Amino acid sequence: MRTAWSEKLQQLGLLLENLPHFVETFHDDGCMDMYKVMKALREVRYAGSLMPDHIPQLLNDTGHRAGLAYCIAYMRALLRRANEEVG
Repeated sequence: MRTAWSEKLQQLGLLLENLPHFVETFHDDGCMDMYKVMKALREVRYAGSLMPDHIPQLLNDTGHRAGLAYCIAYMRALLRRANEEVG
């Protein structure tokens, strides 16, 4: 069963089945426009949770804390911008 948010992401070509290949990278360096993803989720009033997954390790960050902090801060910035545009 497809939901409104999965339909919206499909329209934007943002579902994993549309990716040419997978490469581990940070949110701002992948083949998807993560702002478009966040904005689409806001437009359909997605109320679930989001969490970073497969976080690349930064040099000398043995506990993955710096990479996780980067990902969360980036996602929060995307959400803030999407909230300003969409509401």
